[in-house]
Amino acid sequence: MAPSRGVQAPGKSSADVSSSGDSKVALRRATAAELRLGSSFDPATWRRPLCLRAWAISKDVATPFDVGGRCDTGRVIATWQTHAPGCALDLLASDGQVDITVLGSSASDSRAELDSTCTVLDPEAVLRAWKRLDPSFKDPDSFKVVEEFFPFGTDTRTSRSFLRVQLQEADDIGDEVFVVPPQAIEAQEKRAHPVQPGFDGSHTLFRPSGFWEKFLPSSSGRLASILPNSGKFLPMHLTGVRVLHTSSILPDFSMRCLRGCVDTKTFAPGFLPGTPWSKTWRVCCVEEHCRDASLGLWGWVFRLKHSVLAVHLQPQAADLHGRDEHSADLMYVDKNADIGVGWRRTGFRESFNEAPRALHSFATDLSIHEFWDSVMTAKAFSEAQERSNCQHFVSEVLSELTSRGHINADAFAENGFTLRNQGIADVLRSWGYLDEGCKAQPGQDIQRQAWRLFMSWDCKAGAAQFLTPWMQKFALRAATMTATNGDLLEEG
Repeated sequence: MAPSRGVQAPGKSSADVSSSGDSKVALRRATAAELRLGSSFDPATWRRPLCLRAWAISKDVATPFDVGGRCDTGRVIATWQTHAPGCALDLLASDGQVDITVLGSSASDSRAELDSTCTVLDPEAVLRAWKRLDPSFKDPDSFKVVEEFFPFGTDTRTSRSFLRVQLQEADDIGDEVFVVPPQAIEAQEKRAHPVQPGFDGSHTLFRPSGFWEKFLPSSSGRLASILPNSGKFLPMHLTGVRVLHTSSILPDFSMRCLRGCVDTKTFAPGFLPGTPWSKTWRVCCVEEHCRDASLGLWGWVFRLKHSVLAVHLQPQAADLHGRDEHSADLMYVDKNADIGVGWRRTGFRESFNEAPRALHSFATDLSIHEFWDSVMTAKAFSEAQERSNCQHFVSEVLSELTSRGHINADAFAENGFTLRNQGIADVLRSWGYLDEGCKAQPGQDIQRQAWRLFMSWDCKAGAAQFLTPWMQKFALRAATMTATNGDLLEEG
């Protein structure tokens, strides 16, 4: 790699620095250097520590020394070595900054060393210094791939998405990190023991556990609640459906940028706002898809239908850089008896014979946040299944999208949207079983449990996880958190 000219400290030459006597200044001559990456994260910036290790010239003997020495055991992610005679590096560390100057063969071989120790430096300062050696070097905490999952089997009224991020450079643990919302952490604390010491109600970083740990009980399971302190030895399990994904992200978007997007006080349940991928993907079409309901004898006799909201996602053309984003994606938002409302894809051997239902396909152009806000506004979103079913949910969401001007539904302007089995609902309403909105009266908890057992034997959620490859389950452990000053805060 060809050496490049660096910048020395403003107002000071090398000779000035070597005689200043400042105890925080270290100046060394080196012929080789390497950049090391630690595996912990700074809780304030979500950056991993960087350490620049160089080999100093001293009587023809190369002696290693560190600048920003928090990651002596970190993984080497870049190296530099001079090949020209007399070419070397001058490294100047002062006041939390580090400057690199590449000297040519005409430079003097004598340099004074003022201090053998150096305070821990900001990883960004070390990164800026290394880019003087290699301007094309990418931020190790920038993103290669990011996937945003919506949790499965939880209360979707308060659920927030979680992220799976592949970082630009791997450390000793790997290149993946999960960003988990506070609801999942609070669930761990309620059921078992805190998975993160000092949890303060904000998003938390996790690293993937070993493959075999997926088969261990969860830290929020019954075993953890029975055995004291077992929660700290068991992984946390998360199950979710991937909704958004991208491999084409702005080059300057990194973990530090993501840290600024997760202020829990600034956004409602749903998807993480302010991210490049949430701006890239747009909802371009919303439809009602129907199939025969799997309700046994009564479903066959009354020809009952199951309705889902089909959501077509399309990335903006200007942002199509990754191979995985050149086509639209189809997701379903479904309401069922076991878990309420959730995102999903086509189930095992599932097909919709009405895709879409006649006159129920609407073009639109929405962000994922605008769409989900409309979904949560529908009354059927938060009502129990025996009060309003999947057909109520779809019709109410379409009505909400129409009222907000997101879709054009002139054909339904006079009478509004109807249920797929509206005829049966009208008969039951005339008999007094349903109210004016074709909904049953709210029941007690015992009635709700009986309804779930009657409709699906309470097994749809488990069957979905077992039979659907798009339902992904992760075993996670809390990431190690270390402040910039080197204090260990949390350890997974």
